[in-house]
Amino acid sequence: MKLQHIKSYLFFFLRILFAIGLGTYVFLTVDFASVWNALLRFSLPLFALSFCLSTICSIVIPAMTTNRALKVSGIDISLWESIKINFSMRLYVMILPQVVSSGIRWFRYRGPEKGKGWEAASIIFFEKIVQLFFITFSTFVFFLIKIDTIPLALKNSIPLIGILAIGFFSLIVLFLSPYIFKTFGFIFKFARDHFPHFVAKRVDKIEDAIQVYHKLGNRSVAFMFFGYLSAHLIFILSSYVLGAGLGIGMDYIDMGWVRSIVLTLSALPITIGGLGVRELGHIYLMGYLGVAKSVAVTFSLLIFAIQILIALLGAFFEIWRFLAHSKRNLGK
Repeated sequence: MKLQHIKSYLFFFLRILFAIGLGTYVFLTVDFASVWNALLRFSLPLFALSFCLSTICSIVIPAMTTNRALKVSGIDISLWESIKINFSMRLYVMILPQVVSSGIRWFRYRGPEKGKGWEAASIIFFEKIVQLFFITFSTFVFFLIKIDTIPLALKNSIPLIGILAIGFFSLIVLFLSPYIFKTFGFIFKFARDHFPHFVAKRVDKIEDAIQVYHKLGNRSVAFMFFGYLSAHLIFILSSYVLGAGLGIGMDYIDMGWVRSIVLTLSALPITIGGLGVRELGHIYLMGYLGVAKSVAVTFSLLIFAIQILIALLGAFFEIWRFLAHSKRNLGK
């Protein structure tokens, strides 16, 4: 086993321990009888609606937008195959280290011929950049709208969030604008001329992969941006539906900045599946808006339940894939 993999699994083990620690803290500080009562009162139809919205924003729309870039990159994967990959990745993200789950997705995009590796990596990287842009930009806008009611610490963070949004947007432009790419081409040239050969060779591949996006037409670019924006807004709507089912009196804007911050914190490689971090984030941020601690924890657990259901669908598709692959091998 490579040293990198050993470090990855060690870090994964530490994340498990940290998740247990944070979960224990939440368990000791929350009245779980109140949490259970809130769960019993919650509407199953609203939970089902929130689950459907979450599936659309985290699985279907990303598959549709990614497929645009896949086709331009010469990676021939159907929309249905992209949807199945997204379901499977929801499973692997919860149970495997980030580097391993990202590697599985990269391998699936490459296909059996093992080609298009750098193009697949650039697609995954571009998707992350766009998602981070919409998270930071929407949080920036929501903070400005609610500037009179948000905590002082969050008010002070508005300039930083704005800078981050500009930074992510600049990276997006680098991918999509041939003019901007040529303007900053001296960076790639410097790397090729002054770095070791194995680095220069990879720089060439990265440059070629980025240039793939320059082949996207204006309609494709507009479609991708509309898709990612719609996915983020539907993500907030899904949370708003859950909140309404629990009687949480937060409007869409407040739910937007709370969920955006918690989503960012949960994505950090601190615990497994954001366990503990997500619950504490909801407790403190929603508590500032007057939501009881037990209700905030119930809300967080319902979100986690939706993530588990999506991951279980991913497990189903993985079993289906394994059986189909085994059947083909037996046929041969």
